[in-house]
Amino acid sequence: MKLKDVLTREEAATLAGVSLNNLRYKADNGMFTADELRRTDKGTWLFTRQGIERVFNLKPRPETVERDIAQTGTAEGMAIGLALGAEKGKKIASALLAAIEHGNMDTAYSILLKMRIDTDIEMKYLNEYLSKKIDNSYIYAVISGMVGGYTDGE
Repeated sequence: MKLKDVLTREEAATLAGVSLNNLRYKADNGMFTADELRRTDKGTWLFTRQGIERVFNLKPRPETVERDIAQTGTAEGMAIGLALGAEKGKKIASALLAAIEHGNMDTAYSILLKMRIDTDIEMKYLNEYLSKKIDNSYIYAVISGMVGGYTDGE
């Protein structure tokens, strides 16, 4: 097992897309095996990625899906950047990036939904992202495309 396969309680909840209370409920009710969950003497909980994937029925994505998410996000971002224009695109891209990097996901979700409505551009993976089924790589691709979109549009 590699260190990247060991998760803190917060990382495990994020991966599963559930609250800490939901994760605790599953742990307290014996859903994890002894190899999938360890509690240290100091109260730290450590989960294995495999345990989280098993308990929450998460399936790893094939590499082709990951590539499609990145390519689609970039293309959508370019279309959004062009639709918004340079000045507005830069402001929105900066605000979205700041929200994600500071962990303020409610703000990021609000920006994404408003951006979707304002531009009327369909975002293929937006619902999966909002329901936490995919990670931030999609939104980073959208932001990257936005930067390219408004740069090309200047």
